[in-house]
Amino acid sequence: MEKIKMIQSKQELLRLNIQFFAGGDDPKGLAAQIQSGFEELKKVATKQEDEIKKYGKATEETKTELQNINEAMNEAKKRLDELEAKANRAYQAGQGNGELDKEAKAKNAAFYEFMRKGRADMNPDQRKALVADQDGQILIPEELDREIQRQLPETAIFRSLVNTRNTSADRIRKRRMNEVTVGWGKIEVNAKTLANYESELNPTDYYIYIENLNGLTKIGTDELEDTDIQLQQYLSSSFAQAAAEEEDKAVLVGRGHTQEEPEGILTAANVERVMSANVGAVEADDLIRLMYALKSAHRKNGVWVMPSFMEMTIRTFKNSNGDYIWQPALTAGTPNQLLGFATYTQDDFPDFAAGADQVVFGDFKRGYTIADRSGSTIQRLNELYIEEDLIGFKFKKRVGGGVDRPEAFKVLKVKS
Repeated sequence: MEKIKMIQSKQELLRLNIQFFAGGDDPKGLAAQIQSGFEELKKVATKQEDEIKKYGKATEETKTELQNINEAMNEAKKRLDELEAKANRAYQAGQGNGELDKEAKAKNAAFYEFMRKGRADMNPDQRKALVADQDGQILIPEELDREIQRQLPETAIFRSLVNTRNTSADRIRKRRMNEVTVGWGKIEVNAKTLANYESELNPTDYYIYIENLNGLTKIGTDELEDTDIQLQQYLSSSFAQAAAEEEDKAVLVGRGHTQEEPEGILTAANVERVMSANVGAVEADDLIRLMYALKSAHRKNGVWVMPSFMEMTIRTFKNSNGDYIWQPALTAGTPNQLLGFATYTQDDFPDFAAGADQVVFGDFKRGYTIADRSGSTIQRLNELYIEEDLIGFKFKKRVGGGVDRPEAFKVLKVKS
């Protein structure tokens, strides 16, 4: 019965010249179909409104048209979501059979042999087991890559605050629609019309691009003789530390895809500023105004991020009773509190001065996304540091980031 109903829906849409199912599995085609569906939906809704005015109720034919369009649009949106999920689904390790496990062990052994000796001194079987990317750089084994990813949130500030997702693509396509408007009352018995509740549901696309994060470490030749486990621990901790520091900087002040960097909160378009009341100074009242400039839906999940100098300054602020507004954490591992919200320190803000951004307050989980692409690589620099008895290793991680909702953040700017 359900299948017959869907066939009837398709036939009805073809009669209306809405080609919802002509785009196949093309994401752009499906998105265009959804957009055309919104337009057709508005036309039929207007038709229904005219019928209610004229006859007191809508005809069954018009109701059926609305139902069919809704069903077809839901089907198109479902297919589009499935395509995106399939394209961005991260590789899940540990699901292979014994043969794959054996192959993974061989790749791991070849990788650490490469770290110690370099490609030239490896035997043919070991060289064959190495996995390289299109540029010839050696891919880091999944086990080591996962360990680096695991340590990142422990070292980075923003990893634990923002939304993170995995991808196998060079960019993530995201869709955004305007807010839905609603209202009270029965259209059939009141003077209200559908226009009183109409939303401009125009979906827009934007992208989070995956960029290259490069790092360099130098390892002594004696350390390279350590066991695979010790070498893995050294690499994961050093690479995670370096990546975390640069990633935190990019989330805050990254210059965007045109500069081959993630988009930063302070550099993103449409993130609003709240000016301090006095020139060249920040006071407690400025923080209160900043907090309440954020909509309540975002404010309830808000956190503060500021540089160390600003944190030191704010710790001296007192209320009218002489009590400090800063609330130090009572237990280890939990953030300090300011006006009831968690506070974090990040020192890549501009130096304190008139006209400088100094505090961000916002809902980071809903406002920002970090995108990880699997497949970090490493390049061995054999001769560059040999006089120091060191071997250089260039590390490349694929990661991107961008602001999802500019309205989820407010920035305090020092008045100039």
